[in-house]
Amino acid sequence: MKALVIGYGSIGQRHARLLAAMGLEVAVVSRRDHDGVCVYPSLDDGLREWRPSYVVIASRTVEHKRDLEVVASAGFDGIVLVEKPALDHESPMPKNQFARAYVGYNMRFNPILRRLKLFL
Repeated sequence: MKALVIGYGSIGQRHARLLAAMGLEVAVVSRRDHDGVCVYPSLDDGLREWRPSYVVIASRTVEHKRDLEVVASAGFDGIVLVEKPALDHESPMPKNQFARAYVGYNMRFNPILRRLKLFL
């Protein structure tokens, strides 16, 4: 199974490392070259050439919407994980053929959920 990680900051690097440890082939989309990693300079190139079945959007938050739109418009039909927050403003999800889409958001420090946990 092939995964494409969009953005290679600290979170993107962590996703790439964990996916590789799980046995997936991993490539990244980044503006910079990185040793030991298959890098594509553009999302279009990565989707077309790498042909992943799993995509992680770990780019800057302001780029999430655009990246989702590019992935959707490319006809991607695999699984998408968008790092938190999914978008920087309220906006509908682009029309897509994704098998599934997730948002990686850890809410363990949310005050309401912490109180609920104490209550339970």
